Amino acid sequence: MRISGGGFPAEYLLPVSSEKDVGLTPTSPLQPAPAENLGFCELGSYRIGVPPGPGWEFRIDDAPLRRVVSDGESFFEWEPGFYAGEVTAELVSASGRTIERYLLDVSPSKAKLGRELFRSMINEIREACPSLLFGEEPAQDQLGHEGDEEKLIVKFARLRGHAEEMFRAFEAVSERPIRSLRSRREEMAIRSVRRADQTTVLNVLRSPAFGLLTGASPTPAALGARLDVPQVEQHLDGDANRCLTRMLELVRQRCREMRARMGQLVECERSEETRTALEPRWPARRAFLDDTLRRCDEALHRLPFAEVTHATISAAGLNGVAANPDYARAHGLAWRILRPGVGGELGEDRMWISPTWEVFESWCYVRLVKGLQRLFPDVRWRETKRPLNITVDYAMEGEGPDGRIILLFQPRFPRGDTSSSPVRSVSREMRPDLVVLFERPDNRRFLVFDAKYSQSASAVLQQMDTAHLYHDALRWGERRCEISLLLVPAAEGSPWLREHAFQDSEGVGVVAMEPGSPGLLPARIEELLATSFP
Repeated sequence: MRISGGGFPAEYLLPVSSEKDVGLTPTSPLQPAPAENLGFCELGSYRIGVPPGPGWEFRIDDAPLRRVVSDGESFFEWEPGFYAGEVTAELVSASGRTIERYLLDVSPSKAKLGRELFRSMINEIREACPSLLFGEEPAQDQLGHEGDEEKLIVKFARLRGHAEEMFRAFEAVSERPIRSLRSRREEMAIRSVRRADQTTVLNVLRSPAFGLLTGASPTPAALGARLDVPQVEQHLDGDANRCLTRMLELVRQRCREMRARMGQLVECERSEETRTALEPRWPARRAFLDDTLRRCDEALHRLPFAEVTHATISAAGLNGVAANPDYARAHGLAWRILRPGVGGELGEDRMWISPTWEVFESWCYVRLVKGLQRLFPDVRWRETKRPLNITVDYAMEGEGPDGRIILLFQPRFPRGDTSSSPVRSVSREMRPDLVVLFERPDNRRFLVFDAKYSQSASAVLQQMDTAHLYHDALRWGERRCEISLLLVPAAEGSPWLREHAFQDSEGVGVVAMEPGSPGLLPARIEELLATSFP
């Protein structure tokens, strides 16, 4: 692979040490972006060669990789975490300059689903609720459907993706700014006057210069008289420049807000084995935000923005922006950074997505929403924030003629007796993935589902302890859950856990929620839902 730029040429291969079936040869070269480098796998282990010279860094999503020496050779070590998707990598010199960027394609673990099925899950979630995909893992995905929610990571991704182009567009505006005309009045010596209007004539009638108009002999007072005449001048304080100045100020304000908020998140971060830490990525991101703030200030001190007296967005300003290609491009890029929600054409934005196991949880929630709506067509469904005063990430509530159904995603079951929530745990606080509450005037029932993105028999057996824990500890008032099931992407081994008789007698078990299956829900889940709310 050849790296060029800044007078630095080098050729070297990047050896990869991984499982034999990953698909990479022992010395696979990385290709610079926009080329994609395929064959990486989550939870794999890789070594990336170090160029000659000191001070090099290889960053994955802003986090520098650890440098090791093995058999006299120096490498960067990388172990992708619990995520799959496209990862952005950078080779950074000792001076801090990015020499080359790479796109690394990370597939799900071999113990999980294939890449195509994982992609189908992402597409289904994106169509139903894009905000469920927002995360902070290095892997990225293209988003482009409407949504109301906006998270910090979405704002940062948009800023990171469009800032460089935006500054180049604002530089083009500075080189060819729109100048406006405005009139003013000025007192000038009579010999310098070239243009006069009605106001000038009326003022002359009251001045010593009037005698010159009647043919009288000129007097020193008449010759020295100064006339009030109209003048037209060019200026940069026009509507279009005011509009762009305001957009630049809003981008600067967003940078400040993100810098403060992201710093707070890093300070409050808790270590989790299944999530990538934010702290290693914070120095590079903080440097990027600081540099963006500096460039915003520099742009605001350049013409035409420095001459704007009142930065505001108006209809006249937007019309002026739309009529000039340079202004329209600068405004459009600033708007891509500032716009709320998740909208626009597919592929317009690239967002960090959640870990693979969290994507599977979100997909199970989407499938349950669709399944409940199909099973109970007479129920009126709506999204709700705090159903029954229960703290949740997302929820759907349905009102029917015979009662109510509530689907909870990541509900909080607080410890012990509490008056603030109708649900509780008899031991420690718990947050199951999915809970379905059925409420009739004379009866209450609830089911618990915990999504586990793994299909190996040994892993499923190890994770069954959560099903037992939820079955024994969770309460809705004084009501215990009817059944607590693990949802896995494929059924392998432990057939007794999938038997209906075992699940009915023990209250726990396993059900396969298979992406790519023709039905919305497995027959067992549909049976449990239908019998719980006949």
